Amino acid sequence: MIVSMVGNPAALMRVRTSAVSGLSATLLRGFRRWLPPLAILLSLISLWEISMLIWKPAAYLLPRPHDVFSTWIDNISVLSQYGLHTVRTAIVGAAIGGSIAFASGAAVAPIPWVAQPCLAYTAMLQATPTIVLTPLAAVWYGGPGTAARTTIVAVAVFPMMFMSTVRGLSMTPPELERLMRGYAASRTKMFLKIRLPAALPSILSGLKVVVTTAMIVAIVAELFGGPTDSLGAYMRQEAAFFRSRDVWAGALTAVIFGLILYLAAALLERLLLHWDPSVRAASTANN
Repeated sequence: MIVSMVGNPAALMRVRTSAVSGLSATLLRGFRRWLPPLAILLSLISLWEISMLIWKPAAYLLPRPHDVFSTWIDNISVLSQYGLHTVRTAIVGAAIGGSIAFASGAAVAPIPWVAQPCLAYTAMLQATPTIVLTPLAAVWYGGPGTAARTTIVAVAVFPMMFMSTVRGLSMTPPELERLMRGYAASRTKMFLKIRLPAALPSILSGLKVVVTTAMIVAIVAELFGGPTDSLGAYMRQEAAFFRSRDVWAGALTAVIFGLILYLAAALLERLLLHWDPSVRAASTANN
């Protein structure tokens, strides 16, 4: 077929036209998908800018958006370096807390009379403000260092992943479990072949919440001290000198890194759940 197309310029032109049309249609669908949120964002920024021109508050109270953006551009290298330090703390803490939560949830999920009280205690832990635990962690570790901040992140994300794991593992179709028992499947094989795939949608949905929460908690923990090469410490230092534009630039950096972590988790969800009907339907609608 390829050989025949090489000798047929009209066929090559049709294939090329079809490819260009398909690419244009994909770009157009993507543009239509992202146009509403971008329009809302630009409208809010414009409203912010116009409000500053009308009321003219002091710059240290609320800076103009273009001043924040210009400050962010001027300090993008430093802010990126600080942001990566914060992201490392968030990722390590989320990995530790998420792994412990997954293992704990997988252990107690098959035992309902154990899982239910654990879910209640986990909800109590989730309701505990992180800002209360942050100074305690500094006392436990002898200072607000990396270990203390990582521990706070791990504690903060534990309840989310634990509850997502327990609830996901409880959604295993009972008829599939009976079928696997009929084939004399081991507990390990039943977990890997039936229970874990059924729980993946809930677990990966919880992961998207975990990564964004980890970024927020890492910044909150950094506000209490520790190394100065982090976003939280940078924002605390700039706020002490009433440099609001720099504080907002740090917040913008945190938003960007948090969004990147969320998109990475969403991409992982799409890759691992390509077999799930809801994910395939969403992917087809987006494409």
